[in-house]
Amino acid sequence: SKRLIKNSRLSAANMSMAASLARETGLLAIVDSLTADAAIKMGGVVARPIQQELHYHIAIITRGLDSLSLEARELATLLVNQFK
Repeated sequence: SKRLIKNSRLSAANMSMAASLARETGLLAIVDSLTADAAIKMGGVVARPIQQELHYHIAIITRGLDSLSLEARELATLLVNQFK
């Protein structure tokens, strides 16, 4: 396999892909905390938090709360609480 040059940069629109690239190449990836936790559980990587205040703006879009299953409501609550 080809070695990546020291100053190479890779970009991935998908955070999970960025974590996988870090695992496979040994290069640094900057990802959100949820992706970092999942990557650590899969093994082969370590994570260090970035010490700065980051603001996330996410939205959960649905036809209405009545259309969500109990599981979907629990997931939405979990996501909102994770980002608080």
